[in-house]
Amino acid sequence: MNFREWKKWFRELPWSCKWFVLFVLIRPVSDNFYNLKEISPVYSPLYILGILTPVFIFLSFLSRRFPAKYNSPVDLPVWIVILLILGNGAVLLAGDLTLFTTGEIIKSVTPFLLFFYLRHFIRSRRDLLGICQTFLYASIIPGIVLIYENIFNPIAVEYLTEGRGGGSRIRGGYADVMTYAIFITGFFLVSAYYYLLKITEGRFRNFNINKVIVVLGLCLLGLISIKQVSTWAVVLFLFIFFLFNSIRNPKGLILGLLIVLLVLPFVSEKIYDSQINPLIQKEIAAANGEMELEYAFNGRIGRWERYFGIWSDIPVAARLFGVSSSGVKEAPVMISNGIHNDFIRMMFLCGLLGLFLYLFFLFFILKSARHSRPAERFLIIGSVACMFLHSMSALPLMYASYIYLLMSVFAYAVLPYEVKYGKTTGALAAKRKQAGQANPLPA
Repeated sequence: MNFREWKKWFRELPWSCKWFVLFVLIRPVSDNFYNLKEISPVYSPLYILGILTPVFIFLSFLSRRFPAKYNSPVDLPVWIVILLILGNGAVLLAGDLTLFTTGEIIKSVTPFLLFFYLRHFIRSRRDLLGICQTFLYASIIPGIVLIYENIFNPIAVEYLTEGRGGGSRIRGGYADVMTYAIFITGFFLVSAYYYLLKITEGRFRNFNINKVIVVLGLCLLGLISIKQVSTWAVVLFLFIFFLFNSIRNPKGLILGLLIVLLVLPFVSEKIYDSQINPLIQKEIAAANGEMELEYAFNGRIGRWERYFGIWSDIPVAARLFGVSSSGVKEAPVMISNGIHNDFIRMMFLCGLLGLFLYLFFLFFILKSARHSRPAERFLIIGSVACMFLHSMSALPLMYASYIYLLMSVFAYAVLPYEVKYGKTTGALAAKRKQAGQANPLPA
C-alpha cells in the first residue's frame, strides 16, 4: 500500500475508525512526553490518550456508521477476561482509590477492549494493510531519533551493570528502551510481511532488495543500541521464520542465500560475542549453579518468587479469580508493571481462570493462521510470537503502540477466510451455489 492508497483508505473510514488511525500516528510523539506526569497527570499526553481510548471505543459503538463484526468463538473468552479485570479493578479501587491503581486497571483492560473494537474495524485485508502502513509511518519518528542518537548525541542513556556486560544503551525521550524495542520489532515484522506479499503475490512492484537491506540495517542498529535480550530473541525468531517462509519462493530463495552466505558468517559471531552473550551471562551462571537462581533475568526471578509466596498463601477463590479479593496490601503492585512478566501479571490480576482464557486466546489466534495465505500466516504467527516472547520478561500488553499493531493482526486473524480474501471455499461455497447466491464480497 503506497501513500496515495493509504490516504484514500483513510478518507473512506468513518470517524469511529479514523480516531484509532490518528492515535497510532501520534503515539510515538506523545510517548516522548512521559516525564510530564511528574508535573501533573493533566499535562501528560500518555494519561490523556490512555483515558480517551476506552472513551472513544465506547463512543464508536454508539455510532451508526461503525461497521458490524463477524462472530468468532474467541469472543466469549475475551469478554470473560474483561469482566474479570473490571471486577478485580472495582475491588482494588474500593480499597485503594489512587491514580496509580486507576491507571493500572485502565491499561490492563484497554488491550482487550481494543480487540473487540478492532473486530469491527478490521473487516478486510485492505484494513489490515492500512493499519500496517500506519504503523510504518508512526515508526518514522523513533527511527529518526534513533539515528540522531547514534550519529550525534544520546538523549537519554541507561548504564548496564557488570553482570550484564557493562556499557550503556539509549532510550531516546521514552520511559524505557521497550518503546524502541516495540518499533524495531513491529518495523521488522511489517516489512517482512510486505516482502512476502511481494514474492508470493507480486502486490508491491516498487519493493526491492535495497529496501530489505535498509530494513535489516536499521533493525540491527536498533538492537545494538538498546541491548535488550528479549528483543534480540524476538527479532531473531522473526528473522529465521521469515527466511523459512521466503525460501519457498525462487525470489525469496535468492534473498535467503544472499543473507545466509554473505552476511551472517561475517557478523553473527561478532554480534553474539559483543551484544547477546554479555546480556545472558547471569542466566548461564544460574543454569550452571554458579549463581543463585533469584539473580537471573536481571533479578526478576527473585521478585517473582517473593510475590508467588504471597500468592500461594491467599484463599483459593482469589487464586482462581484474582488477588483483589484477598485483601493483601501488595495487590496493586502485583498487577502493575513492576512484575515484568505479562503471564504472571495476568494470573495475579484475574486469577488462574483469566490466565487460562488469555492463553486460549493466543492459541486460538495461532490456530487461525492455518486459514490464511502464506504472507498473512507469517504475520499472524509472528505477532503471536512477539506477544509470547516479550511477555516472558516484559509487559507488551501495557504498551499502546504494540497492542495497536498486534491486536489489529489478531482481529484480522479471526475473520472467516471468505471475508479476508473475498472468496468462498469448501462447504460454504457449495452451500451458496446450492442457494443460488452470488458472492457479494469484493476480491
